[in-house]
Amino acid sequence: MVHKFREEFTLINRTQEIKSDCNTISIINIGTATAVINGVEITTGQQYYVQGNENEFNETRYMLSFVGGGTEIVQVIRKIYN
Repeated sequence: MVHKFREEFTLINRTQEIKSDCNTISIINIGTATAVINGVEITTGQQYYVQGNENEFNETRYMLSFVGGGTEIVQVIRKIYN
């Protein structure tokens, strides 16, 4: 059976909650400031990645903030089944 999905790409440059509501989520720090996801520090070029198994749906709410100086921006990629 073929499972159709789409990827959603979002750039975020401020402290806020990120709703997963997907199967897989990747949060990549593309800025120069350290991003913090639910207390986990993500330095420049690193990512926070959670991959679900087939038929799983992630409902986690992630709190994004930044520490240190520099550019505050992350790329969020979510895998959403149709």
